[in-house]
Amino acid sequence: MERTQIKSRLITAVAYDLRSARLEIEFHDGKVEPYTDIPEQVYRNLISADSPGSYYRHHIRESRPYVRTR
Repeated sequence: MERTQIKSRLITAVAYDLRSARLEIEFHDGKVEPYTDIPEQVYRNLISADSPGSYYRHHIRESRPYVRTR
């Protein structure tokens, strides 16, 4: 997946795969959190939000399961 850089104090970049509905969020500390079953509109809202970090905290982190991968 290709990462899209965004302006945020919390998030460095995001990647989204439409076919699998998988979202990956890369943070400034280098951590990457993958999420599954994310609607495309949620991804679009995240990358276009005035505050992507706030959007992430309210619409993704609190309502979507984080999928741990190795």
